[in-house]
Amino acid sequence: MSVKDIWSKTSGWVRSRRIGRGGGFRPMMDENGRTRADNEVYKDHTGQESADEQAKKEDEKGVENHVVVKQAQQMDKQETLERLQQGFNTLIEQLRDINNNLARQADRNEALMQKFDEVPELLKRIPEILDSNKELTEKFYEQARSNAAREAVLIEAVEKIPVATARQTDKLVEINHQLTAAAESEALMAEGFNKFNEMLSKLNENTGSQADSIHQMNKTFSTSDRYTKYIMARQHKRFVWLFFISLGFCLTVILIM
Repeated sequence: MSVKDIWSKTSGWVRSRRIGRGGGFRPMMDENGRTRADNEVYKDHTGQESADEQAKKEDEKGVENHVVVKQAQQMDKQETLERLQQGFNTLIEQLRDINNNLARQADRNEALMQKFDEVPELLKRIPEILDSNKELTEKFYEQARSNAAREAVLIEAVEKIPVATARQTDKLVEINHQLTAAAESEALMAEGFNKFNEMLSKLNENTGSQADSIHQMNKTFSTSDRYTKYIMARQHKRFVWLFFISLGFCLTVILIM
């Protein structure tokens, strides 16, 4: 049922509940402020019935009270209609909320039924899922075993690292000693070569001085070729001996180092 249908039925019910009045109807008010029709009979304050007197008095007061009663009645009707309108609006909002809730519930029920329809397919897939889980479990177990073996090898290698490190340290210490000895020997060789250079310099100086002497002797003893040859041969022998002595000394120093 839509909101429009509910509203039309409610309006019809309100129209049917309205009390029809004739054209000559004039509501009257008694001394207590209550309205009544012309054919109603009230008791007076003494409790006795006086219909003729009351009718006469009401005819006299009817004209005066007609406007007041009509206005009060119109105000009551307006207030009643406003309250009915508010109630209908509230009812419409509540019905709208109920309709929305029912629509959501229907959607949820439809989704739930779809899930229920998917249950048999899921149940059919359970054996396949179990088989795949079994295969995955076996693969995981194999991987775990291989990882355990690798970890054992790694642990063994890590345990060997300190020993290998100690060996490498010892080798490095030996290499350091060898390099130190080589440096010392190189220093000695450098010192020997320096001495050899000094000896060669002195020999060069001696040779220069001997050459000057020979030149002077050549000038002085130009006539003595034999003596000059003898002196030259002797100086040559000295030079050779000095060269071999220096060479032997250098070789001796090298062998000692």
